[in-house]
Amino acid sequence: NNLYALTSETGEEFIGDHIIITIPSPQAIELIAQSPIEQKAVKQLRLILYDPCFALMLHTNQKVEILKNKLDERVFAWQMDNHEKGLSLSYSYTLHTSHEFSKVHLESPIQITKEVLLSNLPSEFEGVEILESQLHRWRYSIAQERLEESFLLSQDGVYFGGDGFGIGNV
Repeated sequence: NNLYALTSETGEEFIGDHIIITIPSPQAIELIAQSPIEQKAVKQLRLILYDPCFALMLHTNQKVEILKNKLDERVFAWQMDNHEKGLSLSYSYTLHTSHEFSKVHLESPIQITKEVLLSNLPSEFEGVEILESQLHRWRYSIAQERLEESFLLSQDGVYFGGDGFGIGNV
């Protein structure tokens, strides 16, 4: 039975009998490369492939009626009213970009990508004042290729799981 010691970036140490890693597989590979954890799991983890996405969060001065299935999918693939879902008390919306748009703009400066997105908002946002906006680059958003198993157990007892396993995804 192994005993693991993990040290955080702030120097805090955690001791435990097991490690469960649920970050996206490219990040898990990078993490275990810097550790004594056996590397055989890396071969399996490399089979998991992700598409990127940008999440644009908007705070507006008025309610916007989100039209289902009316997006220009060259730019945006999905949108949500955060107030309607119970996530916000104000007029707030989240829009996800298409994987194609995300791949093209993945390495672009975030402010430039944000300006492109704000100038290509769906028609429901015409005439609406955007009070605040935030853009998040989500490098590993949707696992396009997953492992069938719901988790992977390395030979030295480290568990790997998350969106890249089983049915996965958001």
